[in-house]
Amino acid sequence: GVVVQADTPLGTTFESAEPPPASDPGAGATGTVVWNSGDLGSGSAGMVTMTVRVDSNLADGTVLLLSGYSVSSDQSLPARGPDLATTVQADPPFVLTKTVDPDPVAPGGALTYTVTLTNRSPTSLTGLVVHEVFDPNLDPSSISAFPAPDFGTSDRWSVPFLPAGGIKTMSITASVKPTAHPGTILRNFAIAVDPFGRSSRATQDAVVADIPSLTLAVNDLPDPVDSAGQVTYALTYANASDEPLSGATLHVIADDRLSLVSANPAPISGTNLAWALGTLPPTSAGVVFATFELDGSAAPGDVVRLDAWVEAASGHLATAGEVTGVGGGASGGQYFLNLSGAPRSLRLGVVTTQLYMIKVRNIGVAETTGVRITDVLPAGLQFLQSLPPPAERDGSALTYRIGRMAPGGSSLILIQAELDPTTPPGVFLTNQASVTDDQGNYAQASFSGTVRTGPTKAGSFRIALTTVKRVVAGTLLKSTLNVDNSGSTARNVAITLTGPDAAQFVSAIPGPSAVRTNGGMVELSWNVPSIPAPGKLTIKVTHRVRADTPSGSALQFTANVEAADHRTDTDTKTVEVRN
Repeated sequence: GVVVQADTPLGTTFESAEPPPASDPGAGATGTVVWNSGDLGSGSAGMVTMTVRVDSNLADGTVLLLSGYSVSSDQSLPARGPDLATTVQADPPFVLTKTVDPDPVAPGGALTYTVTLTNRSPTSLTGLVVHEVFDPNLDPSSISAFPAPDFGTSDRWSVPFLPAGGIKTMSITASVKPTAHPGTILRNFAIAVDPFGRSSRATQDAVVADIPSLTLAVNDLPDPVDSAGQVTYALTYANASDEPLSGATLHVIADDRLSLVSANPAPISGTNLAWALGTLPPTSAGVVFATFELDGSAAPGDVVRLDAWVEAASGHLATAGEVTGVGGGASGGQYFLNLSGAPRSLRLGVVTTQLYMIKVRNIGVAETTGVRITDVLPAGLQFLQSLPPPAERDGSALTYRIGRMAPGGSSLILIQAELDPTTPPGVFLTNQASVTDDQGNYAQASFSGTVRTGPTKAGSFRIALTTVKRVVAGTLLKSTLNVDNSGSTARNVAITLTGPDAAQFVSAIPGPSAVRTNGGMVELSWNVPSIPAPGKLTIKVTHRVRADTPSGSALQFTANVEAADHRTDTDTKTVEVRN
């Protein structure tokens, strides 16, 4: 018998509500909105949303106040929520947004808030300050952030300068108190202000919940994507319980502007976006790769969304979604800038080499000059090499001078760095890349990874990539991947080999599960149900180096292996091309 009730604030009119309310004043009118939300199970939570339209004649600085909204049930008196105030501001020069991951989160679990400050004005801004307000159910001693907050604080960041179109991102990690009761809403609030009193606010709530038996996560690559390009979604599902879950099925709902190109494994015959997963063993995991193509109708700055859910015959259910930006709208109007990295997590003494790939493209209609790409490696990583080499290096800051870039022109940079063995586990490694030119255009991107602890008693789980040091253009290149498991049985093992498209894939024994091309790189992947312990797996791969590959080119290959129990390893080799 749960009922939620709210009145439209003074200075606004009702627009819409989700889920559909039992009663409302109608679009364009004022009054009370009522939702009959039914029954709420123990430890569960719910949400309703109401959208109102601000009166067009309100002056800047007018405060809109939502007060008196309440929730009641057959067993309780109405409980009022705290007043919410919003300031009317026409065409704000900067906007603050935030996201949280994961949501829901388990008691004692860690979550990460990503706070993004964007300069929407045509001129640079100075003297900005971002403040955070943390929920009391978060452990204050666990809060960490990159970049670090202002000295002596844990909730304040000064942004002295933000160029036109610039973006500043803050990644904040905190742990939920183990005593937080399932169903608790974790409320997080942020505000950005400038010296003139202008402000932008953002809120992000998360729900504390028991760890579900079935989980689902969706990741996209690339993001952002060209308006007529292809994007690959990795849909990772897992059975976190100690019991098998039978009759599992994965469903996907894609944006109307997305059409399925390929998937591994293939979807159910007769359907486009459903996969029969069968029985999921206890503590097992799997992944479905689905590649979609955009129809070209999306404009730069638009987003496309993909939603998914996995369900079992027992009624267990998990949902997830992913939003992908289009054409560089998230990074500025002149350039598409994408920064990706592998692996996502480094491991002390085991996986210590980090690879970054920076791709920039001129999506404008005019040629740009003096194009410069700057990459700032995170503390904890030491620069090894890059292709091409940096024009300048100042500590962890690498500068690459591209010069002129015609409309549609692009440039690709590969960077290799090594983990400092003194870096403590749990640290976030956030790499920041930006592109500027003599015309004042600017775009920024970032990639965050983590540092995990070293080897455990679970035993060794290694991958070794063996190949030649030099190869002649136009000839075959043979490589071997050896996976050695001396620990416990590894299940749902994912193996990848990534290299430049100058090395064209010919064959492999056994054959790969999928072959994907993105940004001038080719990725081969194998899905192996299990590798016993002790046990080994050998994969033999043959490439052909393109005959037009310039002599002296360095072909860099990266092999990665990861099991469902999160054991992972990476190996990298570089092959020099001779004519």
